[in-house]
Amino acid sequence: MSRRIALTMRVVQTTYPSGSNEMRDAISHDWARFLSQTLPHAMWLPLPNTGQQAVQLAEMLSVDGLILTGGDDVGACALRDATELALLNWAKAKGLPVLGVCRGAQMLQHFCHGVLQPVAKHHKGTRHSVEWNGRTLIVNSYHQQGIHAHDLAHGLTPQALAEDNTVEAFSHDTLPWFGTLWHPEREPAATEHDCQILKQLFGDKA
Repeated sequence: MSRRIALTMRVVQTTYPSGSNEMRDAISHDWARFLSQTLPHAMWLPLPNTGQQAVQLAEMLSVDGLILTGGDDVGACALRDATELALLNWAKAKGLPVLGVCRGAQMLQHFCHGVLQPVAKHHKGTRHSVEWNGRTLIVNSYHQQGIHAHDLAHGLTPQALAEDNTVEAFSHDTLPWFGTLWHPEREPAATEHDCQILKQLFGDKA
């Protein structure tokens, strides 16, 4: 059976010439392309930022996997924070696989009571190397907050480190949860290591 994977969204504000404002949920078009490459048989849907109601919707739709997408920092939008925390509590109780990307990885660290710190300039809008399973990879980097190795939350294990000893990827010790500080969906084509992460987390169910 194929997975039903829910994706969280960022909150954006649109201001019209009249001066009125509208709050919208948004997600990068890159995700549709990336998921079609890595999980072509999975069903996926964006979840609105509605707090606990998002959990109710996920249950109604029989969601059995979760991706916390990037965009903005933890703490930038209280409604998004509340939505993702509610979803993580639900996913934890059900033992569901979760992928956190950039801000999503930061939310996993926050959920597990870890510390986030500002990162150096070379992590913002660039590419840099990380050590991954004995190999050196080049990944993209857009985050302003990061995780120093000594600050990684209890119960999380580093899987990739940058040269400055900041954590670029990690796994949960007891749950099928994984976080990457890079954006796999922003690569022109899905990389081997990103495909491996997605398939290990969200491969077809028996």
